[in-house]
This record gives sequence, C-alpha cells and structure tokens, in this order.
Amino acid sequence: MKKDLHRVYYGNISMLRAYCSYCHRYALVIDEKLQCCDRVFLKNIDPDYFEVECSPEGRRFIKNKKKLLNELMENNKKRCTYCNYVIGEAYRRNGNIYFTKPHLDHKEPFIYSYNNNKSNIYLSCNLCNLFKSSKIFNSIEEVREHARKRREEKRIEMFNDLSELPKGVPEFSREENVLL
Repeated sequence: MKKDLHRVYYGNISMLRAYCSYCHRYALVIDEKLQCCDRVFLKNIDPDYFEVECSPEGRRFIKNKKKLLNELMENNKKRCTYCNYVIGEAYRRNGNIYFTKPHLDHKEPFIYSYNNNKSNIYLSCNLCNLFKSSKIFNSIEEVREHARKRREEKRIEMFNDLSELPKGVPEFSREENVLL
C-alpha cells in the first residue's frame, strides 16, 4: 500500500486517501484534511497510483449505446472532446492513411470506477481514447496535452481538409464514417 495521497475507488465512488503518520493508519482526505484527526494534508496526489477497494458486480455495458453516441456526436458537433478534430478526420501514420472513428470514453476509467453513467462518458476519437487508455487525469486539458504529445511521438499527421490527402486515397463519407 502506498503512503502518499492516492485515489481509492469504492464501487462508483472515487475518494482520496493517505497515511496519517500521527494516527498510524490510512484515512480519507476531504477538503485537504485527514478524516481520522482533522490534520491538514497538503501533499500532491500521485496520478499513477490507485486502489480498488470493492467492485460492484456488473458488466461493461452502456445502455442505448448508439443513441448516446448519436447524442454526443450532435452535442459535440462531431468533434472529439480531447483533440477537437472532427470524427472521421483523415490522418497518416507510418505512410498509411486512416480515418478517426467515434469512441465513447470514460472520464474515470471503467476498470477503476465501474461507472457507466452518462456524466462519466465523453465523445472521443479512437486515437485519443487509445492514448488516454486507463490513465486518470485531473482535467481535460491534461488529456489534450497527453494526446497531442502521443500524436507527435507516433508521428501522426492529421489532415484538416480532405483535399490535402495524397492522390489515390479512396473517397470518404464523413457522415457515415466509411470509405466509399
């Protein structure tokens, strides 16, 4: 167990917990205070460490997935929450041309929180969702920066305009997100 401030999941609830050196036990941290003795705890959270205390029985199943995806596509104007590229945007990786696909991404990864509530789900392109993976971030801006760096590392070139595509690439329908 880690003694620094870390995130703990109790089913769908995410809480902060740390070791109290005065009480010699773990305690929840609320409003920067240890709940065992009300002492102030000001250390930074370790974003890479977490614990799952209990997990509800359930499946990774999103009710009305197509309806939710269509609703998010409309609300976000078909743009990824993280990179702001249009879903269906063309990109080049390793000399090959691909098109982004819509994904439903969990703000707090499902594997940790088991939370399929609509408030925990964002519209994402396949690239950002795969780059984010099961990492936990404190803000959308952190995810955006992480995804931008990963695109650079992987040498992914985005095409904002389909006319920029090299000749020989098949026609593409953004509305249906399929090659014609």
